[in-house]
Amino acid sequence: MANRNFQTRQALEKEMKDLYSNITFGASTAATATLDLTEDIVLTSVAAGDDRNDETFTVQVAAAADNPTDTVLAVFSGTAAAITVTITPNDGTNNSATPVNLTTAELVELINDGSVTGKNVTVTDTSSLRALQTATGGDTTPLADSGEGDGVAATFANGAVADPTVNDDLGFSSVARSSKGVFLATLPEKYNKLRSFSGMILLSTVTDTKIQLVSEAMATAGTITFRTITGTTLVDPSSSTKALLKMEVRNSSV
Repeated sequence: MANRNFQTRQALEKEMKDLYSNITFGASTAATATLDLTEDIVLTSVAAGDDRNDETFTVQVAAAADNPTDTVLAVFSGTAAAITVTITPNDGTNNSATPVNLTTAELVELINDGSVTGKNVTVTDTSSLRALQTATGGDTTPLADSGEGDGVAATFANGAVADPTVNDDLGFSSVARSSKGVFLATLPEKYNKLRSFSGMILLSTVTDTKIQLVSEAMATAGTITFRTITGTTLVDPSSSTKALLKMEVRNSSV
């Protein structure tokens, strides 16, 4: 007489299928923005990725004023999404009638270093906005109220994160980045049911970044959506970080 329990277990094992993948998260490209000047200044976001796309950086040049001694004032204000730097040249009142100004190349130096060689610049930056970008370009043209640089705004664009690469394909066709920290994994076929999913970040340094299943459309599209999070914050793992993914599905062909 056949062992019915054994036959049932064999059928269940035939119906179940394990799928695995080893993926490498894609490289990030930093967003850039261009200030339209006599010699343009190109700003590059320090943080790579697409977070700064559509954010702005504006230069305002105030009328020269009676600043203390020989100082030029530079105030970084606004928010990380909309930075404004206001330059107030020195009219010479407190500097032996010798005005002091900045050129566009010196504005580049100020953005990069927080100071200008040979100039006394008082920087106010309570929200630490200056260091969110680096700068290149500029020339010897002086900044001027209602002139060079005044009211010129630049919008960051072209920041991007590449899709992950599927290294070992044992059931995964592709993994694509949908948005920051959110990924869509596509399988070569549909299955009746997703039974389990797990994922782990493979990294030699300590991290608390985790992989979490968001949703699945196994029967209708053969896809799952997962996210990478640190605490409760969506994050894009750094370029070349690897992850191991595993799914158990019910085989639709049985």
